[in-house]
Amino acid sequence: MKRVFLILALIASFGMTGCAAVGIKHNLDPASNPDLKTSKVLVVHNVGKAKGFFNSTLESCYTIPPGTYNITGDDEKRYYALTTGTGGEVTRGAICNPTHSLTIPKDVPNTLCIQEGIYFPEQACFEADFAIKDVDVRGNK
Repeated sequence: MKRVFLILALIASFGMTGCAAVGIKHNLDPASNPDLKTSKVLVVHNVGKAKGFFNSTLESCYTIPPGTYNITGDDEKRYYALTTGTGGEVTRGAICNPTHSLTIPKDVPNTLCIQEGIYFPEQACFEADFAIKDVDVRGNK
């Protein structure tokens, strides 16, 4: 019985530490950072076919509406954005994994991905027409 409890405790501690993101630079709130003048946003124009082995399944799983999504941070490989924007919210089918964030690979052009899950993340990627833009967070022209 002690062995089972120990294994469950190890799994729980792994799950809690597994979601720590190392190396991500976050866009900051202007109220907490007076030096912040601009922030990045993702402007999605059109989302096309899914990329990968299960592309027909993925296309029926997720819908990414056109709109503007706030980018919450980035690392060396990708940008991270919220799944709710001006055009609505990323939706998923009943049998699909929950969405965690939108990710934009920096080294793969015209690709927009959905980060699925938190503890065991996977990505569903799509061909997309989008732009990453800097916006003035202070409202200055």
